[in-house]
Amino acid sequence: PNRSVQLATAISVLEYLRSDSNRWQAGAEPCPNCGAQNVSRTPCHQLPETRKTQCRVTREMFRATAVGGHTWVAHNGVYQGKWDPKRVWGRRYWKCCFHMELRQKEAVLIEVPEDDIFQSGPEWDKTYSVILKRLA
Repeated sequence: PNRSVQLATAISVLEYLRSDSNRWQAGAEPCPNCGAQNVSRTPCHQLPETRKTQCRVTREMFRATAVGGHTWVAHNGVYQGKWDPKRVWGRRYWKCCFHMELRQKEAVLIEVPEDDIFQSGPEWDKTYSVILKRLA
């Protein structure tokens, strides 16, 4: 139900979803086995409308988060960033995904390097968490 939980989390699962309608991973073939080399990306203001994407799932988690609660998506950037939406779609992915909520001051979005939170080593992939706090 809408605004019913204090904490919605996803840890190491969203990276297996596509970043955009036709983009799964970084590199020369963003749509594996599709034969497409240059796949267009959805414009920033339309990203929240995409289906079956990391953005959409995170938006659904946020929809369920109560005022004062948090949505936390952890371990973005693993596997050398192959499925990191900031590398696949662009650096502003999460800000574009929540641009309406951020503009209307309904949310605060923070990207936190996970070596600040979890134990890490120099040979590990640099990962980050996206944390959203619902303000209204």
